[in-house]
Amino acid sequence: MVKNRLKVKVYVFSFMIFMLVGFCGCSVQKFAVNRIAPHIDDIIEKFFEIDNAKLIKAGIAGDALLITGLTELSPENPRLLAQCALLYSAYGLFIELDDPEYATELYGISLKYGIRGLKLNKKFRKGYENGEKINKLVKHLGKKEIDHMFWTGAALGLGLLLNLDDDLRLFDLPDMLALFNKVLEIDPDYFFGFAKTISAVVKCLTPKFIDATAGPDNSLPVFDEANAVTGDKLFLVNVFKARFYATAVKDKELYKKLLNDVLATPVDKYPELTLLNVLGHIKAKDFLGKIDKYFI
Repeated sequence: MVKNRLKVKVYVFSFMIFMLVGFCGCSVQKFAVNRIAPHIDDIIEKFFEIDNAKLIKAGIAGDALLITGLTELSPENPRLLAQCALLYSAYGLFIELDDPEYATELYGISLKYGIRGLKLNKKFRKGYENGEKINKLVKHLGKKEIDHMFWTGAALGLGLLLNLDDDLRLFDLPDMLALFNKVLEIDPDYFFGFAKTISAVVKCLTPKFIDATAGPDNSLPVFDEANAVTGDKLFLVNVFKARFYATAVKDKELYKKLLNDVLATPVDKYPELTLLNVLGHIKAKDFLGKIDKYFI
């Protein structure tokens, strides 16, 4: 049923865009798009309930193009900019195992839309266009910009984790941490506590001689906090805990237990998290297959 309802909504919205582009003037297009934008959340909400990985991959690509088209018709609509940033990062997550180079590009596109959203804040825009770093500009941002802060930080973090062998990516770390810390300050539970998950991974990877509050032992409480947000319902928390914490402390049994527990839980057990938990299953299977690589 969810799949059918989603298809109908996508067809309707696609037809509406065709009508807007083909038969309306620019001002009318922008007005109409701004009226439509709030309802696109319904499509994305239903999309998160799909449990078929192939359909998700195909659907995210289509949705991303659809909403990108709408966004360019109303390029300063904050909701649409955030939705674009979300979809391109989500698309990257689903294809990074098969095509990491393309996923990296998608995270870059997500980053651009996130920054465009942040630049709707005049003080941020002025500083950014004058060459100031994002981590110095987050002081100008607040609850109004939380969507754009989160997805900008997520794009930076996901790009970093996918390209750990690229030392230049480390320069993105201060910006990512500043954005996530601001998000956590405003709403610690935002987007299922995912900012806490990425922050835990970063703590795990950061040597203590760089940051005394970092290291695997200090990352463990943050992973626990991330799990507490959803009551252990978001599989990705334990998937990342296995990949980064368990490997760092050389705990092979914990690694296997965390990933096998994820795979033993149906992806649709928690409907609002189905899409993310499909991703959790995909990554858990991949990491289990690489156990000999991480535990020599």
